[in-house]
Order: sequence, then structure tokens, then C-alpha cells
Amino acid sequence: MDGGAIAVARAVVDELSRAALRGARLAHANLAGHDLSRAQLAGADLAGADLSATALVGADLSGATLTGADLCRADLAHANLTGADLRDADLTSASLDAAELAGARLAGAKLSGASLRHASVPGAYLTGADLYEADLSFANLAGSHLCGAILSMAYLLSANLFAANLSDARLAGAMLENACLVAAQLVRARLPGARLTGADMTAARLSEAQLQECRLAQTRLFAAELSGADLSQADLSGAVLTKAKLVRCVLVQTTLAEADLRGARTLGATFAGADLCGADLGGTGLQQGGFARRFPDASFSPATRWDRPRRVKRS
Repeated sequence: MDGGAIAVARAVVDELSRAALRGARLAHANLAGHDLSRAQLAGADLAGADLSATALVGADLSGATLTGADLCRADLAHANLTGADLRDADLTSASLDAAELAGARLAGAKLSGASLRHASVPGAYLTGADLYEADLSFANLAGSHLCGAILSMAYLLSANLFAANLSDARLAGAMLENACLVAAQLVRARLPGARLTGADMTAARLSEAQLQECRLAQTRLFAAELSGADLSQADLSGAVLTKAKLVRCVLVQTTLAEADLRGARTLGATFAGADLCGADLGGTGLQQGGFARRFPDASFSPATRWDRPRRVKRS
């Protein structure tokens, strides 16, 4: 291609940012590095397109097909991706801050190192997506499908994960301080070393979850399902575990100081080396004498409130 043809091609591409390309067929097109900010691409076919390092700030990509597209390092801040198909797309280190992704399909997408701060992602499909070290702080992920997703070392500070499905997800070292995980599904999720201080996990399902060395101080786990979960060496000081299900739960060397466990179900739970100083154990069936014999290395204090022995009614 001669110099004149190249100049014309570049001019055409630059005009795309102002063009109305709704429903355009641009599959496998090479648009890398160009400025498509505020482009109207709703319903466009961009499957397999090269959009790496492309500026798509404020672009309308609602309902667009971007399966397998290369969006590595692309800037999609404030873009509208509602209902877009991004399955298996590469969004490594892309910016999606404040983007709208409601109902978007991102199964198998690569989002490692991507920024989705304040993004709206309710009901999105992220099954098996790679979000390693991604920043989703303050994002709205309510009702999203994140089964088997990789979220290790991800930032989810104050994120809204209400009723999200994170079963079998990997969240090792993830930062979820003050996040909303009310009614979230975390069955068999792996969260060793995750930080959940101040998070609200009311009625969350965490059966068989791996929570070793997690920071759960002041976390609300009211009526949470934790059967078979491993909380070894986790910090649950001051946590609310009222009416939580802790059946067969591993609480070896777990800190439960000042925690509220009233009415929690603890059948088969292991408290070896646990710290229950000042904890409220009313209605758990745990009484000081029997507990001390079963777990002699556990610690408690005069402020620890034990379950009261049941009085036998005389006929």
C-alpha cells in the first residue's frame, strides 16, 4: 500500500469515532490503537477484531459481538457494553472504569489487571473468567455469575456482590473489605488469605469454602451457611455469626474473640487452639466444662458467655 492509500485508510479509521456504525460488520477488523471514543457501535459484529490499545471511551457497544476480540489495554471507560458478547475476549489491563456491562457475557474472558472501578456489572456472566489482580472496587456485581472465576489478588473494596454466584471461584488474597456479599453463593470457593474485614455476608452460602488465614474481623455472617468450611487461623474477632451454620467447620487456631455466635449450630465443629475470649456462645450447646475437656488448648476468658445448661422438667 502506497503512502496516499495509507493516509486515506487512517482518515477513514479516525472518522469511525464520529460515525454511526450500529450493526456494522467489522469481524476481524484491525482497529488497534485508534480513537473510537463515543463511537456508535451498538449491535456491531466485532468478533475477533483487533482493538488493542484502542480508545473506546464512552462508546456505545450495547449488544455488540466481541467474542474473541483483542481489547488488551483498550480504554473502555464509561462505555456502554450492556448485553454485549465478550466471551473469550482478551481485556488484559483494559480500563472499564464506570462502564455499563449489565447482562454482558464474559465467560472465559481475560481480565487480568483490568480496572473496573465503579463499573456496573449486574447479572453479567463471568463464568471461568480470569480477573487476576483486577480492580473491581465499588463495582456493582449484584446477581453476577462468577462460578469458577479467577479473582486471586483482585481488589473488590466496597463492591456490591449481592446474590452473586462465586461457587468454585478462586479468591486467594483478594481484598473484599466492606464488600456486600449478602445471599452470595461461595460454595467450595477458595479464599485463603482474603481480606473481608467489615464485609456483610448475611445469609451467604460458604459450605466447604477454604477460608484459611482470612481476615474477617467485624464481618457480618448472620445466618451464613459455613458447613464444612475451613477457617483455620482466620481472624473472626468481633464478627457476627448469630444463627450461622458451623456444622463440621474447622476452626483450628481461629480467633473468635468478642464474636457473637448466639444460636449458631456447631455440631462437629473443631475449636482446637481457638481463641474465644469474650465470645457469646449462648444457644450453641457449648458449655464450659465439656468444651474445656474436648479442646484443652482453646482459650477463653471470664467474659466468655457459655450456653446455659438445659433444665430438666420434672413431672
